[in-house]
Amino acid sequence: MKQSQHIYCDQNEPIYVGVDVPAGDAKPFFIAVLRSANDGCARLLAIASRETIEETLKYILSHGAHIVAIDAPQLWCFGCEIVNSTFSLHFPRDGWDGAGNCMRPCERELWQRFRIPCFPTTATTFYWFRKLILRGWQLYAEFLKRGYHIATHVPNCIEEASPHRWLLEVYPHATYKLLSAEQLHQKRTVAGRRQRIMILQRYINNIREHFYKRIPTPDENDALAAAITGFLWSRGKCIALGVATKGGCLFVPCNSRRIETRGERLSLSIDSLR
Repeated sequence: MKQSQHIYCDQNEPIYVGVDVPAGDAKPFFIAVLRSANDGCARLLAIASRETIEETLKYILSHGAHIVAIDAPQLWCFGCEIVNSTFSLHFPRDGWDGAGNCMRPCERELWQRFRIPCFPTTATTFYWFRKLILRGWQLYAEFLKRGYHIATHVPNCIEEASPHRWLLEVYPHATYKLLSAEQLHQKRTVAGRRQRIMILQRYINNIREHFYKRIPTPDENDALAAAITGFLWSRGKCIALGVATKGGCLFVPCNSRRIETRGERLSLSIDSLR
């Protein structure tokens, strides 16, 4: 008898959802739904794709999601709260820090602390990733209308997080980097996809049951990484990068691998993109 048959889900545990936001019209949203199991790991309840924001929102709400982790910038307009904003194209003239720095504080801190690159949220990247940024922003806004809260810190325990429903900005590439001591293969290669499911199975006890006939796609892997980041956040096993009022906070797992040396070469490949 398989071990997973002995594992049950506590129906009082929160539902954790990860969302991979598409950058183009040809791709859907990918959604992973987790719940805590009695062995301390997460258990995968569902993984799905939806074409529109409305369908994505409906699907997530139908699962009663408590924590929604989204792979898209949270606050991309300087000094704006999403709930009260319109779709403005204004970016801070003097940079996010007032000193000409084009990177959001959370993006800069991700590089400074862990040497993990990402493309900064600027007027230039907005031009190239307009649809991803706006779709993510709309998704945040729809959840805020329904009483969800933007997370600005890491709770000490799940009980501290439980009174509210939360929205988190996450970055799957950083999640995989911080949960593994190995060099990551490109996420769209077969080796990279297999490597990521090996990382995930340490935290999601039944992931092999869902993918015993195939390897998850890169987008499914990103949605799963987003969801597991939300799961770890609720247990105090993440750190908050950045400043809530200056571009928003980005949540990544506590580092379980070595930090690269400052001399390590920076490679901004397409695999590093959201």
